[in-house]
Amino acid sequence: MDSTNDQRAISTNDLPLAIGPLSIFKAAFQRHSAVYHIIADVAKRYGIPYVHTSRSSVAMETLIDPDRSVVRWLELFPFEDARTLRSLVRRAEKCHFRAIVLTLDENAQHINSSGEDAKSAQEESFLQPDFEDLTEDFIRAGVTAIILNIGPYTPFEEFVTQLTRIRMYPRMQDSVYAGGSCFTEEEVAELVRKGIKRIFIDLPALFGLIIDGANGVSNVLEIYKRKLPEGYRFCEDLAYQ
Repeated sequence: MDSTNDQRAISTNDLPLAIGPLSIFKAAFQRHSAVYHIIADVAKRYGIPYVHTSRSSVAMETLIDPDRSVVRWLELFPFEDARTLRSLVRRAEKCHFRAIVLTLDENAQHINSSGEDAKSAQEESFLQPDFEDLTEDFIRAGVTAIILNIGPYTPFEEFVTQLTRIRMYPRMQDSVYAGGSCFTEEEVAELVRKGIKRIFIDLPALFGLIIDGANGVSNVLEIYKRKLPEGYRFCEDLAYQ
């Protein structure tokens, strides 16, 4: 990689990807602070969002960048203590994060379950939520975008169908994104052809980092880029405004 101050020359402004939030499945690996900083730096050079997570062991303050054009988002989870949530949002604003990604983790509500309730909850956790009801709730709440994550037991074709359904809402035409631990290059290309403006990746970036550090993460992005359909163009999303 070029070590000069003009590293963003390799940036691809229309690359429809975002890195993160880094998967909790590799929590042991992610205890190393360098993981977050290296991946955030590569995302910066490519001009794509890096999505930091509140589950990280790295404070968001360590990711402050004087370059206001850098796109960083913060993933949060619903808290019982609203004061904690408000505090994290205020910190994100001070750190120049551009958007808040609120992740609704179905399994989180089952943490305090016990006995038969826990067993029943565990079985229910494998069911897909009613996306149509969720979307209507989000629209009423005035959200600016929805990131739909593919579940571990959801066929890709069904996932695309749900994304398409949500995009039928007028307000959601250009603000529905796809999230998942590991989309293949072909799946990313298919999502772009279906009109999805932003696809989130995390495990591929981590694997690239393991293999060859920052160069490995860049190589992963280049592989995705080569598979994208010809003539695609990424339109600026709401979070950039």
